[in-house]
Amino acid sequence: MLRLYNGWRKLISVAARPTPLTPISIVITFRDEAEKLPALVNSLIPQLNLSAHSEIILVDDHSTDDCIRQLKDLTADQDRIHILQPADLHGKKACQYLGISSAKNNWIVTLDADVSIDQNWLMRLSYHAANSQASVLILPLMISDGKNLFGGLQSLEFFSLIFTTAASASNKNALLCNGAHLAFRKRLYEAFQHSRADEQTSSGDDVFLLDYAKKHERVEWLHDKSILAITSAETSFLSFISQRVRWASKSHKVGDKRLFYTGLTVFLANVSMMISMLILVNESKGNIIPVTAILVKTSIDLVVIYSVARWLCKTRLMRFFPLLVLIYPLYAILIPIIGLFWKPNWKGRRIKV
Repeated sequence: MLRLYNGWRKLISVAARPTPLTPISIVITFRDEAEKLPALVNSLIPQLNLSAHSEIILVDDHSTDDCIRQLKDLTADQDRIHILQPADLHGKKACQYLGISSAKNNWIVTLDADVSIDQNWLMRLSYHAANSQASVLILPLMISDGKNLFGGLQSLEFFSLIFTTAASASNKNALLCNGAHLAFRKRLYEAFQHSRADEQTSSGDDVFLLDYAKKHERVEWLHDKSILAITSAETSFLSFISQRVRWASKSHKVGDKRLFYTGLTVFLANVSMMISMLILVNESKGNIIPVTAILVKTSIDLVVIYSVARWLCKTRLMRFFPLLVLIYPLYAILIPIIGLFWKPNWKGRRIKV
């Protein structure tokens, strides 16, 4: 954690400056996103008009709702927004490969259908792409607090993942990224596609691409909160657990075992935290060892989460920190265990891990 914190402190915020825009192909794979995707596309259209050669590729993974009709109405006069409906492809991986293969630009950005972005997002990202020597740009992503307790806890808990993602990349050993907001060069993806061996896993294009890129190319975290993408918080406890199980299930499949050992360290630290809490509850007299363990773990978490909250100007969410300290160890222990016995559904399909 000290090594990661040192990596975080080395990060310097970078701001986009006026420059000739590098064209970008935005690839969005979706399934049954009528409630959210049209809003994202509508926010991208004015930005697309400022970038002469950028494009949006929307790949439908057999939606059953009203999404396609809405998108066709919205993009009827847009010749640089392409809607692909492959009849013979199923699953996000296959559809995303089609979208990226169809892209005409060197820089690809993948977005999830439920994210929201700033009105100058494309211009700023184009600047960074034009001035970066990297082949992968890990872009900042946060969870919306949802204006309620459950959303606030999810957003605050996600700050620890932001910290780990940014700090490990700063230390030249990126452990995480998220395909909901990720930029990379098309040639890198094509080379990765020829060597990949993760087809049996339903998701994970992001971390598998990252693992490949670290071995062959340069990877950078983009420390610019003005290009932040915000994704929706889960609305139910079951959907939240399902999401976290999907995320956790990929770590043991990645070639870089440091990701697995980092997850194992977090798991064991939370086991010790839970044991320490149980000792304090069941013993009438104070015990210096569990008290020390709890104070050390909580102090480290406080520094980590507050550092990210301050960078994102979300320090008001720190009011949820005491509650998070109490419930996070139980959740962090249960997620890997649940993943051993339960394979969740996503959009009506059983996930393969």
